[in-house]
Amino acid sequence: MLNSHPRSTVVVIGLLLAVAACGGGASGPTSLPPQDQPDPATAPSTAPTTTSPETTLAPQEMISVFFDVGDGSVCDQVKGFERQVASSDPIAAAFGELVKGPTPDEAAAGASSFFSGETVDAIRSVSLNDGLLAVDFNDVRSTLSNASTSCGSAALLASLNATALQFPEVER
Repeated sequence: MLNSHPRSTVVVIGLLLAVAACGGGASGPTSLPPQDQPDPATAPSTAPTTTSPETTLAPQEMISVFFDVGDGSVCDQVKGFERQVASSDPIAAAFGELVKGPTPDEAAAGASSFFSGETVDAIRSVSLNDGLLAVDFNDVRSTLSNASTSCGSAALLASLNATALQFPEVER
C-alpha cells in the first residue's frame, strides 16, 4: 500500500513525472533493453544445438508484480503476485511483467489492473541511477483513461510504487 514514508512520496512524484512525460518525447518509441526481448538474429532454430561452457543464461529469479485487489472501496490496496523471470535486470523484468496485466489465475485470485494485453509494449526504458528509478512509458493515456480519476491514479501509483520498492536498491 502507498504510505506516507518519505521514500514513497519521492517515488510517487518520480513516477508521476514519468507517466506525465510519456506522451511528450520527440524521439520515436523504444522498448525494453535487449536482454528482455528475443533477437531475431539469435532466435533458436529447429536444428539441434549444443551449449558451450562459455554460454551464460540469464538467471531465473522470482519477482513480484503488484495489482489492485479488494472490492474497490480502498483505491490503493494492492497485493503482490510472484512471477519467475529470466533476466539480468530483474527491475526491468518486473515492470515488463507488470504492464502485461494479471494472468487469468491472478485475476481469479482477485487481481485487477489498468495494465493488460493492450499495454504489453508500454515501457520505453527502465533505469536505476544512485537509487533513483526512472520508468519511461510510451503514451498510454488512451489505454489507461480511467487512471486519471482520483481513485484510478491512487490504484495505478500504488501498483507502480509497490513493484518498484520491492527492490532494496530502489530508494526513490
